[in-house]
Amino acid sequence: MEGAFYIHGGPANETDLGFGSAGCVEIIGNYDVFKQQIAELSGLTTTTSVDASITKLVRERNLLVIVATAKVPDIRASYTREL
Repeated sequence: MEGAFYIHGGPANETDLGFGSAGCVEIIGNYDVFKQQIAELSGLTTTTSVDASITKLVRERNLLVIVATAKVPDIRASYTREL
């Protein structure tokens, strides 16, 4: 979809290798907790699940997530060997 941003679960922590971003926003840590917080903050109480709340927000174009700029981590410090 042109002009869209995709938010999805990422690694458990910043040192967990094997994940890569392709223009996506990855939530590091517990993605289910992230979704639960969105549902709670939305005030939706008539839906049957967290995923239903998120789906309702997206369909109604009422989901806005602002990601604050963070310091870029020194990933070279996490290397255990030369690749």
